[in-house]
Amino acid sequence: MDWKYFKHDSPGTELISKEEDADCYYDYVPAFIEENGYLPIECRNCYKGLIFWTFSRSNVAKFRKMLKTLPVSIHGKYDENVVVFYFRDKDKMLNFLDILQKEMSGFKVEGRIQWRVSGRYWQNAYPHFFESAKALKPIRVKKEISIKNWLTKKGLTAESRERMERADMSEGGISVSEKDELAKEFDKILAYTPRQCPFCGGTDITNRMLVAPNLKATDPGFWVIFYCIPCNRRFESDGRTIRELKS
Repeated sequence: MDWKYFKHDSPGTELISKEEDADCYYDYVPAFIEENGYLPIECRNCYKGLIFWTFSRSNVAKFRKMLKTLPVSIHGKYDENVVVFYFRDKDKMLNFLDILQKEMSGFKVEGRIQWRVSGRYWQNAYPHFFESAKALKPIRVKKEISIKNWLTKKGLTAESRERMERADMSEGGISVSEKDELAKEFDKILAYTPRQCPFCGGTDITNRMLVAPNLKATDPGFWVIFYCIPCNRRFESDGRTIRELKS
């Protein structure tokens, strides 16, 4: 089943969770790691609260009834296997999970609570950064840079197509018509690019755009960058040519 999203907003209370893609730089993490040699702070300070649950109509109904009684505001999502909450603050997450445990018991919601640093994909791709699912190894660099500042220094923005479509089009930068053309070009390139890695044949691939300010789809050199998780390679395509990206 597709993810089902939910929001519980309790008047006068703090929203302690974060939206799933708020300040999320997922598509740019591989390039950042390749250049800087560590997992960015935005990923290291992102956490998931989880409920591995028994999925049934009655259990979902009890869960939704329980949500309405929580003394905090919380947003999240669920499917047939798990309920997911995202957090930026570990202490707030742990306090919430204590409350959640008591409320689940009271409403007889069937499920097991767990949590982790949210970068499961990064743990699979870069296990040397992790002590465990809940702990990361220390970063040993003289001066750390965030991925947000790293992109800014390169004169790039970090808007995926989905986030661009949700952006406020009335503000400065790329106009609505230019963004429409950019999205069409993005779709065109994806349509003519094989959906598997040209090097290892893997299909666990992410795609993203690095969009420079005021870039138009008609500008020369418009490419979509891809990252293959199984073989840890990056490549780019303009819909006609595929080439590997080297450091």
